[in-house]
Amino acid sequence: MAALHLHKKVILSLFGSFFLLIFFMMYFQTNRNPKFDDTIHQQKYLNNNIRQNNNINNELHTLSKDWFSENCLSKFAKDDMKFELIEEYINSFKNSNNKNCNAVYSIFDSLFELDISYGEIRLDEKFLEKVKIWLNNNPDYVKQAYKQKIIKIYNKFHSDEMIYNPLRGKRPQAKQIVSEKNHTLKVIEDSKTGCDFCEQNYKINTANEIFDRLESRLSYSAANTFKYDKWHSLIVSRNHDPLNLKEEEIADMYNMGLDWFKKVNSIDPSAIYPELIWDAMPKSGASQIHTHLQVSMDDKNYYGVLRRWLDASEKYYGKFKRDFLDDFILIHKALGLAYELNNCYVIFNLIPLKDNEVLIVGNNDPKSFATINKLTYQIIRIFVDILEQYSFSTGMHFPIFGETNKDYDPSKLEKIFSKILFRSPVANLRSDFNGLDLFTSSVIGIDRYVLANRVFQELDKFQKK
Repeated sequence: MAALHLHKKVILSLFGSFFLLIFFMMYFQTNRNPKFDDTIHQQKYLNNNIRQNNNINNELHTLSKDWFSENCLSKFAKDDMKFELIEEYINSFKNSNNKNCNAVYSIFDSLFELDISYGEIRLDEKFLEKVKIWLNNNPDYVKQAYKQKIIKIYNKFHSDEMIYNPLRGKRPQAKQIVSEKNHTLKVIEDSKTGCDFCEQNYKINTANEIFDRLESRLSYSAANTFKYDKWHSLIVSRNHDPLNLKEEEIADMYNMGLDWFKKVNSIDPSAIYPELIWDAMPKSGASQIHTHLQVSMDDKNYYGVLRRWLDASEKYYGKFKRDFLDDFILIHKALGLAYELNNCYVIFNLIPLKDNEVLIVGNNDPKSFATINKLTYQIIRIFVDILEQYSFSTGMHFPIFGETNKDYDPSKLEKIFSKILFRSPVANLRSDFNGLDLFTSSVIGIDRYVLANRVFQELDKFQKK
């Protein structure tokens, strides 16, 4: 009897546990965590958004500059665009009935902040006469002087900013005492005497890396005697004159730069952040007139300026799941500030460091790199031969080294891009940078559209040769 009684207790205990389990299951099913469900819902929504954004991007990036001009900016003459009307251009995308134009506005609004304000002044009659002379007695300019339009554009992710007042470019400038061209030719010619880099002088007047120097028919490498990083060298052209280089000479220097990166990475696999800079003529900061590039590789990250670009790309992708550089190119193409060749772009950046800055962007592949070299040559020839700018600085960004076989990562800077900035007149004592540029924002005096259209017309002539 005692055993039977014990058996009944066990059965009742099992039934009790079973019903208790059923109760708890029903309770949790009825009162499940809404936050957990919301998280799942948000993840599904996010995935749908990513697919939707990618679809929008794919469609937008196939559209040409002419398409945007005809469909989003049709009420403006494409050959007479003015930067002072940038707000009207942006609103044209915003108020369009075309979804692609609206999408461009949304991307612009994601990337940039546009601010328009007006600064007013009073002019006494006597001083007004002087202002009129400064403004060539142009009645429109004189009228604008009383209420001046100030345009500010801020990159929300890169945190740089541009300020543009159309009238500042009309201010009187100091007259050149000597001919820029003649001064430049004399400086270059005088520097040939005793040049450390010319002929065979480099073999005894330059340092070597721990590996043998790289050499070709047109270029050679040399270690920088006073390094700014663990891996830092020079790529030197055998052409002394930095303003009279052939296309193949520029291409050879850049290709030797790539060979140098490969060599360093083979010795030190931790060195994966390549950078290249080139200063031409003393006004740009060049210590030697003879044509030479600086190449370096770091094992921790890009240097500060390029790290800001990488950080911007990662933040932008994290927020919008879109490629920062792709959208950056798109905005400039849609606004008519980009020139395309072989899927590479010459861009007149909305936020340049200074007036004569040009940005060249292309994919990380041999064909695009060759096109970037070609466009670099053409841009230099246009600015030197036609616009008479005889000094420049350029810097080139390359994707993280050794990752070319990995899947494309839209959060990274997976493209090659180069900035070329033509500096102030080489014989001018006045600097091209001032306190505003160094400590506040870049202050621009030349209309980006006027400069871009002039350069694009000359680029067209090159492609027809």
